[in-house]
Amino acid sequence: MDRPIIIVTGAGGFLGKSLVKYLSQFFAVRALARSLMQIQDLKEFSAGGLYRCHLPDDIDSEAFAVKGNEKLIIIHCAYDVQTLDKNKAIKVNFEGTKRLVGIAHSIYGCKFIFISSLAGHSGAESLYGIIKFRLEKIMEKSDLVIRPGTIIGNGGIFLQAAKMVSWLPIVPIPFSNLIGLQTVGISDLCNAIYRCIVLNILGSISVASPVQISFRDFYLKIAQVQKKRALFLPIPIDLMFYSLLLAENLGLQLSVTSQNILGIKSIKYKNTREDLRKLSIELQSFEECMALLHSKRAT
Repeated sequence: MDRPIIIVTGAGGFLGKSLVKYLSQFFAVRALARSLMQIQDLKEFSAGGLYRCHLPDDIDSEAFAVKGNEKLIIIHCAYDVQTLDKNKAIKVNFEGTKRLVGIAHSIYGCKFIFISSLAGHSGAESLYGIIKFRLEKIMEKSDLVIRPGTIIGNGGIFLQAAKMVSWLPIVPIPFSNLIGLQTVGISDLCNAIYRCIVLNILGSISVASPVQISFRDFYLKIAQVQKKRALFLPIPIDLMFYSLLLAENLGLQLSVTSQNILGIKSIKYKNTREDLRKLSIELQSFEECMALLHSKRAT
């Protein structure tokens, strides 16, 4: 059977860019991003070309063109995490994704893979988690929802956390003995998505370590890798939320937002062992991911 053409939205972002580079080893990939300037460095990895996709309305239809018996798989990584405006977030992320799903379902044999999050569930409090969960509900049986844990690598939320540790002499961390993170290394996640494609996994699957790590240990390990002596200040989650909300209302832009804290408050543990068995993969632990990052920086 001919290999499908892979379309990756959000190719200018951390996961999207990593995924284009990884999947280009096996498939012809088309990279989509809000601005073509964001993805000029992906030319050599994107045999299918570079295209503009600025949700909700500015989508280059040529990105979805097919010839003969060609089959498409759309992997939707794009999500605008910058806006704190609820109406704009819904328009861009929810309505924009609905439009992409409609495009996918209008193309014969096209499969849609939605990159959701462990943050997306019925009890989610953050706008990010609520929208991700609502989007999961519009997927069809022929689609796939992938729920990654906190992604470890040189980008995304993890990079923001690492910068905060390197910049601040005193690092505030959300205080809770009941909440921990489930992580996944960026290379492991890309491999898991590849496995989902070749195994034709449908429905939903979660990709994260079944072992949680506390927030204190998470930040402590980051400081150790940076060889920095940091002072950690545990702050009750509600106090941290309202402090950030006040700062945002005053027009201050911080690396951590009140929405991030709402996401932390509603974290739910997910036993991922069965899903990982389906993919026949074993994920690196958080400590192994950090050691790999450290070795790459050293070279």
